Amino acid sequence: MRFRMNKRLFLRRRFFSALFFLIFSLSASVHASVYSLSDQPSRISFSGKSTLHAFEGHAHQVRGRIQYDPKTGESALPLEIEIPSALLETENAGRDRGMHQMFESSRFDKLLWSADHLECTPLSGRGLAACKAEGRLRIRGIERPLSFLVQIQGHPDELKTESHFFISLKDFQLKPPSVLGVIRVSDLIKVDIQAVWKRESL
Repeated sequence: MRFRMNKRLFLRRRFFSALFFLIFSLSASVHASVYSLSDQPSRISFSGKSTLHAFEGHAHQVRGRIQYDPKTGESALPLEIEIPSALLETENAGRDRGMHQMFESSRFDKLLWSADHLECTPLSGRGLAACKAEGRLRIRGIERPLSFLVQIQGHPDELKTESHFFISLKDFQLKPPSVLGVIRVSDLIKVDIQAVWKRESL
C-alpha cells in the first residue's frame, strides 16, 4: 500500500514537472515571430582567387526561415538557408559551367545550411543583437560543421542580418575548376550574406 502511494506521488511529481517545463518553453517563444528570407533585396555573394585574377559571384532565389524576437533576441529552431546550386552565377558563362559541374547541380540541386544552435546577445534597445550560429553545411551530399557570427537588426516586421565566413572546397571533396590545367581556383571561398527577412502573416 505504501509502495503504491509513493509511486503515485512520484508519477504526480513527474507530470507537474513536465507540465511546468512545457509551459515555460512555450512562454519563452510566445513573442517570437517567424521570418522568411526575402530574395530581394537580400545579397548573398561569394568570392575567391584564381591563378590570374579574383572573381565574385552571387546566389539567386535563396530561401530561408527563422523564428526570432527582436525585443529580447530570443530565437527558436529550425533555422535553414537553402541555395539553388544551379543559380550561382559569376557573370562568366564558361566559369559558371565549370562551377555547376563541380557542384553536380543536375544531381544535387541545392546547398543547405541548417542551424543546431543560435545564441544572441542584445547590444542595444533598438533591436540590434550579436549572434553566434552553429550548424551544418551540406554540399553535394557531404555535410560539415559550419559556425559563424551574425549581426541582426530587428524590427517587428523585418530583420536585417549580416555575416561573413570562409568555406574550403576540399572539405566537401570538391575539385576546383581549371582551364587547360593552368588557371586554377583557390580552395578558400569567402561568403558574404546581407539578408532581409520579412515577417510571415499569421
